[in-house]
Amino acid sequence: MEKGLSAAFGNKFGRLDELGKQELEVGEVLQSIDREWNLFHIVTEKHFDQQATYHDAWEPLEQLRDMMLSQDLM
Repeated sequence: MEKGLSAAFGNKFGRLDELGKQELEVGEVLQSIDREWNLFHIVTEKHFDQQATYHDAWEPLEQLRDMMLSQDLM
């Protein structure tokens, strides 16, 4: 079951089952395109009840920045 931000995201955009199948690890960023939206998913914790560390959040944010710059989205 999803909680918090993940649940809100799922209610708005759906497709959370696709993310679950990707078997992403903490610190990874995934981009998916849904109609006119570029959706970026940042994995900062393995389970909803875990607390993300500074490192777990910072590294994927840097990856996200680099991905957006390389695609001229910023």
